[in-house]
Amino acid sequence: MATRSTAKKRSTTTRVAKTAKTAKTAKTRGSDATSADVFDALRAILQPFAKRLAVKTDDGALYYLDAKKPWQKKTLFFGAVRAGKARVSFHLFPLYACPTLKNDVSPALGKRMQGKSCFNFTRVDEALFTELASLTARGFASFEALGMV
Repeated sequence: MATRSTAKKRSTTTRVAKTAKTAKTAKTRGSDATSADVFDALRAILQPFAKRLAVKTDDGALYYLDAKKPWQKKTLFFGAVRAGKARVSFHLFPLYACPTLKNDVSPALGKRMQGKSCFNFTRVDEALFTELASLTARGFASFEALGMV
């Protein structure tokens, strides 16, 4: 008969193994083929800025960009795309740092907004992605004008 601590260890080990398997699956293809398409389309919005920014992570589940030069002795986050189980999130820090950019967000894109600088998508929407690309370019220009990148 297993002791209580041994049973608890097995339970934790099983949970960790299942989580790792789920993360590996999400990392390779998102939650399904549609999720991978959404991730790729959102990643393409950030890619033009990768030459002027530092790519911190670039795998099938996360694409993460920071400013190359430190801002007030710290690295400065610019944007990221993250594939989750149910949705793909697009994070754009200039919306948080330069709140006037939110004035340009359409009601349709605003419905996708969660928090101050995150947008969630479950499918590719060309009109919203075009607007998001324009917003990202304006955010980069704002960061550039402030000397943040």
